Amino acid sequence: MNELLNNYKIYLNNIHRSLVYYNYMRPFIKYLSDNKLDFKSLNKEELAKYFNFKKYSAQAINSVIKGGRDFCKFLNIPENAFKTIPLLKTERRIPNYLTEKDIQKAIGYILTYNNRLHLTKLEALIYFLFFTGCRKGELLLLHRKDIDMEECSVKVYGEKTKTERMVYFNTKLKHRLEKYFFQEKEETNLFNITKAQLDYMVGLIEKYIPNKHITPHTLRHSFARNLVEKGVPIGIISKQLGHKSISTTMIYTEADDDMVKRIMREKMNKKDDINGKEK
Repeated sequence: MNELLNNYKIYLNNIHRSLVYYNYMRPFIKYLSDNKLDFKSLNKEELAKYFNFKKYSAQAINSVIKGGRDFCKFLNIPENAFKTIPLLKTERRIPNYLTEKDIQKAIGYILTYNNRLHLTKLEALIYFLFFTGCRKGELLLLHRKDIDMEECSVKVYGEKTKTERMVYFNTKLKHRLEKYFFQEKEETNLFNITKAQLDYMVGLIEKYIPNKHITPHTLRHSFARNLVEKGVPIGIISKQLGHKSISTTMIYTEADDDMVKRIMREKMNKKDDINGKEK
């Protein structure tokens, strides 16, 4: 089973998927080995014992269930204990996100204090993630032929939905892409970058944004929140993110304290364009 688990990790890496499920499956497989339990003959009572043993939260239990289902799908085990357990209801949490000002400030610091990087590439990469909302695996599959500079659009292959979608971006990103493309030819993919390099370059901005853990997926969350604040209809946001269900997108519409303060200040200080009076 350990060999199959390692093959599962290789499989996830090859398709540029997160290792979250693998990381939950690894201690689970060890638990089975320690207790001389057979993976294929598991029942939901034994799974419940494992959850109690680990003292997992509802969210972590759901991750194990999802990971188990995905691992069984990889092993071609259609009937399994993970399918017999429904996901638990959990409190919806607003994802960690950044504003465009956060991005501008962090990149400004990096451009000033780090001269060992390909800074044009870094800036284009960060803005691309922020203004397209692409998943990490989706970005690594992109090539420059997928970009239409005239239409300011990119054709994205959904790694989860297995469908193509068109994502539209603004001229801020267009100018940064044109500058980067002029300086470096494509060799492997859109940014000539590996998964490890992507994580490293995005992680650099964390140093300049206090109290937030920054990953490529953080920028995907930020893309969605940015569109919500701009008043883009939730149905369009859902399509741009490549969500199967609009209910998945709804979490981005929930306002936190920072969002309330920022929008209320903007609205309260806004001037009437016609008569100059405050609204």
